[in-house]
Amino acid sequence: MGGYTARYLEQWETINMKDFIQQGFTLLWKDNLSTNNLQRQLETIKFSGTEEETKEYKIMLEEELKEKIVIPIKKEQNKLYNPTFMIMKTDEEWRKILDANKLNKQIADFHFKMHDSNEVNKTIRLGEQGTSFDLSSAFHHLIVQAVSQPFLAFEFQNNHYNCRAMLFGYKHSPIYFTTVMQPKMQQIRMKTEIRIINYGGHVLQLHSNKQNERDRNEINRNLPGIRMESNKCNRQNEIEEAFISPARNIQHEKIDKDRNKNISEAICQFN
Repeated sequence: MGGYTARYLEQWETINMKDFIQQGFTLLWKDNLSTNNLQRQLETIKFSGTEEETKEYKIMLEEELKEKIVIPIKKEQNKLYNPTFMIMKTDEEWRKILDANKLNKQIADFHFKMHDSNEVNKTIRLGEQGTSFDLSSAFHHLIVQAVSQPFLAFEFQNNHYNCRAMLFGYKHSPIYFTTVMQPKMQQIRMKTEIRIINYGGHVLQLHSNKQNERDRNEINRNLPGIRMESNKCNRQNEIEEAFISPARNIQHEKIDKDRNKNISEAICQFN
């Protein structure tokens, strides 16, 4: 099936999300000309990186192939090549990126209500600390329907691949992932006293120091198949920023960094 989340279908069935996990999602086009517009731009975009980046990329790609997050295909099956590259995270770990900018220009816009930094501010109590669980690497846990996969193609070392799982950089990824996560958030709140809020690509856990480890373990038990990276506000009101841009685009980087800064400020200012 592909995607870690699919391994836990019985648990997702308890919140009526099994069908969504199994069926996956399709790309929602702006209009009837969108696919033609993209296919007119079809050209192979080769991977370009340093020797170290190429080495790290190959390691990650092999892991994704094992997990069926990506699949090898023939060149003629692709309908859009997306640039792909490596970036170094703030913790000096590498992350593999697929740039979906060209694709996103042909994707429909629609309104979806998500928590903003003002709502996070109102949720935090005086004296609380917050742990932000970065879920950006978990977007690929949801599968993409076969009809959409040819538009999620990329090239590496003269081989061609399709993404079989959701891209972090795809415009609607946060919406789909929030749709899946929200019932789990509600389940955690009902079963425990944990104070938790889903904010786009983050889960924010609000706690006192002594609660933190116990609550974190409970969150991990209740989010089947999701591997989370946590970043904690310390007593000096600092946060370890874990921002990863979905594309090498200055404007997008600024927007997402500002969004992450708002999250950090919302969590930390009451400590």
